[in-house]
Amino acid sequence: MKKISIHAKTKEMKVNPDYFTGQVLLQELSSIVESQEQKIFHVTFQKGARTKLHTHTGGQILIAIWENTWFLSIEP
Repeated sequence: MKKISIHAKTKEMKVNPDYFTGQVLLQELSSIVESQEQKIFHVTFQKGARTKLHTHTGGQILIAIWENTWFLSIEP
C-alpha cells in the first residue's frame, strides 16, 4: 500500500457550489495514490463553511477530523 500525506502538494480544484457554502479547499488525491477504482479528495472547511445536503451516485467513505477527534461514516 502506498502511503501519502493528506497535506501533499496537489492541484486545488474548483469547489462545486451545489455541494458547499463558504470557503472550502478541495484537493484531489486519487492521482497521487494512483487509484483507478475510486476518487479520493481532501476537503478542508474554513470557519463558517458547510456542506450542503447532496447525494453521490456510488458509495462514500467520509472521515472527518475535528481537533483531535476522528469520525467515520460509511455509506453504501
